[in-house]
Amino acid sequence: MKYVLLITFLLCSLFTMKAQSYILVDDGMKLRLCYFNMDSKGNFDYYDNIKCNLVDIYGSRFVGYNWKGDSLVLFLETKGKVIQKTILLDSIKPVSILPILKASNLKTLYYGRQKDPNAEYRLGNLKIQINTHGWVECYREDSLLWQKHPNISSFGIGTLGLGYQNPVITPDGQTLLLRYATYFTCYLVEIDVNTGKQRKIVRNKIYTPFWYSPDGRYILYTSKRGLRIYDRETRKKFKDFGWRDAFWLYR
Repeated sequence: MKYVLLITFLLCSLFTMKAQSYILVDDGMKLRLCYFNMDSKGNFDYYDNIKCNLVDIYGSRFVGYNWKGDSLVLFLETKGKVIQKTILLDSIKPVSILPILKASNLKTLYYGRQKDPNAEYRLGNLKIQINTHGWVECYREDSLLWQKHPNISSFGIGTLGLGYQNPVITPDGQTLLLRYATYFTCYLVEIDVNTGKQRKIVRNKIYTPFWYSPDGRYILYTSKRGLRIYDRETRKKFKDFGWRDAFWLYR
């Protein structure tokens, strides 16, 4: 009987284990791969490096990554030419699969997603459409769930809205994160997929990437003062990391 209980416990543990959260950090000189862990007091540890120096990037710009088997493929741009560096990771726990909205203008796990007029994004039976006037519409199996006009009055910005751009989605597929652009500033806005209810999150520097952590709790984004992390549960902002750029690591 005790062996049955032990096996049951181990099986339950396997199914409830969460993938370790990692951050790929670009400090301008080197790329570092770090654990990300937040404690109960809101302090987080990201300096416990797995491989302190993945690759030297002095004179180059890190523009993205992808996976090839168990190897991490890094894309580095030097004088307009992009080269690849392949790093075999033999000491990393499994990481989450990226629940990315598919679109012709969206390169999976790649830097600098740009606005594409009349873009269409898909994830399973979910479809997001954004037109040239900044409207956003959400469909499930071609049935309209909601639509949003870039109504600047709801944000109290006092300027003409350029509209919604570049949607990403939480790992559970329930919340969209979009850039809401105006002529003077940009915000990140969350919209509930099922109800269309929206909430302004933080100011965001235009044309910089933003994404959810693998557990969906944190948002990594760029403000005018640099990289920050937003805690969706406590609504706190964390800053001053000294990084030039960073990415949540996904497969």
